[in-house]
Amino acid sequence: MRHRIHPLIWILTLAALLRWQAAGSMRSSDDLDYAMGARDLIQGKYKPESFHQLRLGVILPAAVGFLLFGLNHTATVLWPMAASLLSIAVLYAMVLLKSSQTVATMAALLLAVSTQHVLSGAELFPDAAFTLWILLGLYLFEREREEGRRPVFYALAGLCFYAAFATRIEALKFAPAVVAVEAWFIRKRGVDRKAFWLPVGALAPLVLECGFFGLVTGHPLERIREVTAVQDWSQSTGSSNMGLWPMVKSLVSPWGAFGIAFPPAVAGVLRLKRERRLGAPLFVAAYVLGSALLVAALYRLADGRFYTLVGPFVAWFAAEAIAEIPWERLRIGIAAGLALSGVLLVHARLPADTMRAYAELREVTSSRDVPVFSDPRTVAAMKFYYPAVRAAQYRKGMDLETPCWLVDHARARGIDRSMYGTDAYPGDQGTLVRSIPLTYRGLPGFMAAAGVLFRSRGVGGIEEIRVFRVP
Repeated sequence: MRHRIHPLIWILTLAALLRWQAAGSMRSSDDLDYAMGARDLIQGKYKPESFHQLRLGVILPAAVGFLLFGLNHTATVLWPMAASLLSIAVLYAMVLLKSSQTVATMAALLLAVSTQHVLSGAELFPDAAFTLWILLGLYLFEREREEGRRPVFYALAGLCFYAAFATRIEALKFAPAVVAVEAWFIRKRGVDRKAFWLPVGALAPLVLECGFFGLVTGHPLERIREVTAVQDWSQSTGSSNMGLWPMVKSLVSPWGAFGIAFPPAVAGVLRLKRERRLGAPLFVAAYVLGSALLVAALYRLADGRFYTLVGPFVAWFAAEAIAEIPWERLRIGIAAGLALSGVLLVHARLPADTMRAYAELREVTSSRDVPVFSDPRTVAAMKFYYPAVRAAQYRKGMDLETPCWLVDHARARGIDRSMYGTDAYPGDQGTLVRSIPLTYRGLPGFMAAAGVLFRSRGVGGIEEIRVFRVP
């Protein structure tokens, strides 16, 4: 009899393909800050200048990628991609503890095509890793509370929560949730003394982290800067154009964070509440969603990335709803339809492959004797990955050094103009030498279909980088 390949293998293969298609983009903002911290770490020059560079859970894996594969963009996204894929496997195991293999398989499939989960697994931001560590910590905690094995598993759960904290300080908000779930367990089954190993597993590496920052910066509690930095952001120009409504819209829209998995997830939640099943996962999901909306309201962070941790629970509850359909063929058809729709919607949200465009830009402006003037994002990326290029930011009113290259990256300028009210571009000057299109890595058929949904691509020349030679 021929051995069947486990469905999780096919799901992870699909997930890896989607995340690789989204992995050519660089925002040249937080992601570049993390990359710079990782580079400085391996070069022995680590002196964190921003709160991003204090997140060891992001910069340490990136530093390992640089050591193994060199200073390139692919190395920066290896850990987010791996974390995103691993979180799918953890969700599968997590659902299997509480439900059937059918539900676990469908939940893993829906998470694999979840729009925001795909995008977070393709960029050097903390969201994919943060999701993995929180999920793994919750899985180990609940499994050991249910099965009562060795205390080492509680310690490992604590270590996962520390890893989440090292990735983003927001992990602290889960302390009350874990206490509440533990109190529920105590009321139901009594005290399990082995659970005291959980804070030990979290606090031991935290002490080491404080010692490390004490040596590097002179301030053991340097991570507290992350809290004040978020508060500063809420008062900045960049946050003034953001609000809670775009984040709520991203929650329920088919083009938002979860594709079209949110409606069946709502149906799944209603069914589970009616049947009084999965109380702890429902509580954690509500806690995660509520805290994300609260943070968005307080600090004006209208970004779908903050929904990444909600994605696994949306996939789980949607799978529960689909699994209740009595006809197997209909169940399979709906799951397959949602998966295909998810792939289509991911292609509608794929970011442009800026790194390919930057590589071509480097070839055009290869002369070291001629400076390159552009917006701050383009300049920062070029300086980091292609230091031989003499890149400098154009500032309003400055006289261009001639001869020079003038680069117009309309997409990057649009971000800075809309968020910060700045425009680092003096207008078309000199001779247009090259127009470099910002292409996409998606599969052609899905990209063509997605183009109908996402019509803003290619409008107004925003999808190209223009290079001028002055004079």
